Amino acid sequence: MRRSQIDMDSSVAFLNCNVIDVVTGNVASSTDLVVQNSIIVAVGPGAGCAAPFKIDASGLWAIPGLIDTHVHVCDEPYQSNVQGSIQEPEAVTLLRAFRNLFESLNCGVTTVRDAGSAHARSLIVKRAIENGMAVGSTVYCCGHIITYPCGHMADYGIEVKGKEEIRQAIRRNVALGVDYIKVASDPEDTEAMGRHPDPTFTVEELVNIVSGARENKMNVACHTYPSVRGVQRAIDAGVDTIEHAVPLAGVVVPKARQSLITFVPTFVSAYDVMPLEVIMSKMSLDLCRAKLFDATNTKALFVTIPDSIAEWFDRLTANLPKAITDRSRLTIGSDAGCLGTNFRSAIREMFLLTQMGASNHQVLQFATLNAAEALGVRTIGRLEVNFTADIVFCGANPIEELEALLDIKIVVSRGTIVKLEQ
Repeated sequence: MRRSQIDMDSSVAFLNCNVIDVVTGNVASSTDLVVQNSIIVAVGPGAGCAAPFKIDASGLWAIPGLIDTHVHVCDEPYQSNVQGSIQEPEAVTLLRAFRNLFESLNCGVTTVRDAGSAHARSLIVKRAIENGMAVGSTVYCCGHIITYPCGHMADYGIEVKGKEEIRQAIRRNVALGVDYIKVASDPEDTEAMGRHPDPTFTVEELVNIVSGARENKMNVACHTYPSVRGVQRAIDAGVDTIEHAVPLAGVVVPKARQSLITFVPTFVSAYDVMPLEVIMSKMSLDLCRAKLFDATNTKALFVTIPDSIAEWFDRLTANLPKAITDRSRLTIGSDAGCLGTNFRSAIREMFLLTQMGASNHQVLQFATLNAAEALGVRTIGRLEVNFTADIVFCGANPIEELEALLDIKIVVSRGTIVKLEQ
């Protein structure tokens, strides 16, 4: 991948492409997309005639840049390179993060939401990319995860109990310049350190977190799996996204729909730690197609699967098809950075959700429209005038053929051409 030498301060027109409306699925054929100063300034037949720079995009299909709403940009997905990012030098962490985001962008993922990093180092990465010091997907950060005493990802976050400690943790993150607040709360997470029965946040404490975030005009993401109680508490508290879970009980579905909560199942990261025979016993999978999408993955080998992860996988495979059928609000999140789940995995998540009943059009919406809403960002996720120029050009229509996402021809990130196949 390489950055184009074209000066994107001048308007650039992509001529005669097929522009996909991700809302309706309709296609505008022989259409020009005109970009200037990182913004789409015109869309339509002949709109690019006056642009000083022109790129022939005939025969290509334009979609909004994909959004991966759950990654860990500073973490190491490759088994051979595993180190402890808590102890390692900052420079090592940052080099890995830029590699990860370079990989992500090359696959058409122009935006990621970082779900936590050691020492909140993803904020350094975010600023470097925003300032043009590095090439990579745009990053939205939560800073330090807010968790309970000895809770999930305590080494990455701030352990709190009670209203005042919650307020202090939010103020600390706000001072760092975070984009949203992430909280970890799961009554059934057996992986957490030194667990006692259900020491996680009460609904009242979660409400305090949500209200503190709202005062600072930020959304709240809540890590909870595989617990029905955890999902219920998060919904009752009014969080914006629920990470790693889907509606797990009948009463949850109407509550989630009414409150417009978005679920981020991160199914691919569960898939990546399960033996193939277990996967096949739980779901119907087109192995021939799966091989094409799995070619991007590095499998991690575990001697034993933790009980909570096995239960998580069971609940996802049982409930994701229902969530898709019920039109629950879902988005694409890969959990890239977890061992075995690399930064080419957002497209694999899209494929796997089609294997559980979603249409190609639906998963494209999960990765664009729904994802932008989950981030609370109104200027990405569509190819419309005044939207950020995050554009991916494919050789075929991904709504008709999802494999088109495996052969991306051009990537435009915030108005800059970062991949151009000639």
